[in-house]
Amino acid sequence: MYSEVLEKLKTKEDVDVLRGHLDILVSSLYSSDGKKKAIEINERLGVGMAKVLDGILPAGDRDREELLRKLQTELGEVRVLELVLSFDPPGRVIDEICVWVKKNLGTDVVVDISVDRRIAGGVKLTYEGVYRDLSLKKSLSEWFSRNGRKVGEILAKPGNQRRTINH
Repeated sequence: MYSEVLEKLKTKEDVDVLRGHLDILVSSLYSSDGKKKAIEINERLGVGMAKVLDGILPAGDRDREELLRKLQTELGEVRVLELVLSFDPPGRVIDEICVWVKKNLGTDVVVDISVDRRIAGGVKLTYEGVYRDLSLKKSLSEWFSRNGRKVGEILAKPGNQRRTINH
């Protein structure tokens, strides 16, 4: 039942926003302006998510509350793939990443993307307690640790020194 909702969620931010909206929906079920709040939240959620929620929510307030609370619990159990990139990805790149994640890791997985330009390229990722640093910075650092002496020797050979031009 909740799989349609989970499929629509791409990022951890999406999950956090939806959880906040569900909190408001639950608290508004028994208030005098509950219908108005529900309409406002549907507008904020966007057409796709609003239709999905409308499709799974029963008509009675008690049943609705129970289902919303179960959905909140489900959202608390969503798995997160943390990605650190060297650039701020445009929306279409995030979409492509999310499609791959949903296809290969599961519909209950969302991404949490952050930017650290110091990694120069590649990615650092954390998923279910496993961390991998696949950054260019780490690769170059490891390469220079292994080959730094050779590079120094090559640069020290006659003819390989930097020449300066005096004016």
